[in-house]
Amino acid sequence: MVELHPSTYLQAAAWVPDDDPERPWEDAADLAADWIWGRSEVEGIAPLLVTNTFQNGVGIGCLDEIARRGGQATPQGKQRFDRGPGAGLRAG
Repeated sequence: MVELHPSTYLQAAAWVPDDDPERPWEDAADLAADWIWGRSEVEGIAPLLVTNTFQNGVGIGCLDEIARRGGQATPQGKQRFDRGPGAGLRAG
């Protein structure tokens, strides 16, 4: 049986890395997106973009693609997803 996180119910999740102040935001998002697509393939399910608001991630091509192909969830949203992998993206 696959063990899921007790509060997010995801098997695995990635954060867009913000550990390098010189790294462009789009490059950081690409790192997370690459990981998400890899996990999606391993888990055999569509990816999921998880953001604080639906506006976070808009206009960032690689994250837009995840939302289009797999879905997007936010704490303010009414839709609940029963699968992952997901990416967490926090506002500023």
